[in-house]
Amino acid sequence: MRRLYGNQFRSLGNALLEAKLNDLAVVRFGEALRFLPGDADLRMKLGFAAEARAALGAEASTGPTPRRPADDTARAAADLFSAVASGRYSQAHGALAHLLDVDKDGRQTARLADEFRRRAEVLWDGGKRNEARRYYQLVSELDPKDLVSRDRASSKDEEKPAPIPVAAPEPVPTPDPAKQGKKKAAAVSGPEVPEEDTLLRDRPLSVQAAAEGTGALAHGDLVRAQVAFDRAVRADASNPEAVAGLAEVAFENSRYTEALDYGRRAVRLLPKVPKYHVIVGDAYFKLLRYDDARAAYQRALLLAPNDEGIKARIGRVRARLGE
Repeated sequence: MRRLYGNQFRSLGNALLEAKLNDLAVVRFGEALRFLPGDADLRMKLGFAAEARAALGAEASTGPTPRRPADDTARAAADLFSAVASGRYSQAHGALAHLLDVDKDGRQTARLADEFRRRAEVLWDGGKRNEARRYYQLVSELDPKDLVSRDRASSKDEEKPAPIPVAAPEPVPTPDPAKQGKKKAAAVSGPEVPEEDTLLRDRPLSVQAAAEGTGALAHGDLVRAQVAFDRAVRADASNPEAVAGLAEVAFENSRYTEALDYGRRAVRLLPKVPKYHVIVGDAYFKLLRYDDARAAYQRALLLAPNDEGIKARIGRVRARLGE
């Protein structure tokens, strides 16, 4: 349990480092070290973030108005960022109100407004309008002068998906049942059915976007990972790595039913990858469906019989079942 909490704080610290909010990363890495005091990676990252924060403080101290210490204000900003990154928007609004109350010089408020604005624009341009509106709502509260964010936060236009690259401008014709029947009898030549599937896919784009999502996920940036994996699935819905990535993002955001749906879909696409069965098992475990979790883990163990992580998961399930 200590490792679980420590890694959660580590992920939040990584996300703050990725956003170049080093002084806020110090807060989260410090909390992670309380649970993992011997973790060398955490100590290295804490030292790096602390040096960057010290440099920022030294630079600020030369100005006419010294910055207030990164204590309550930094913690409030880190709490807001963490709530948003985890998709807990109701909690985020409470953290935002606290930040506005303690951030007297407005520095942390302005920095978070810039970061959330950047993320909102990525989502908006990617066709994820509903997700973008949540960010724009936060930006409009952090920066009331941003009229564009305010307008987009309250806009009601119908969300349009991002265009899917196609290989030909003509629409795919509706299949003729008579021709399909003849095709089954292997008596008619003509376009193969997979041609329609080919038109709707851009495999290289999907692979590239899935790789970007995997990198973002490794750095704890769930928002960027979500955007990348969505783009990968839109380019090729049969890309199992992209579908599994969406499952992992949903799991990290505590959306376990959604994680289960994506995980099972990934298993259907590529059933011999143990990782996908583990994702399904983890979702079942969080949903308290222990028998189903054990079955998923056992399928994973058949594919990777020497994997100690899978064996440990089966042990946890047995403990919960009292075996």
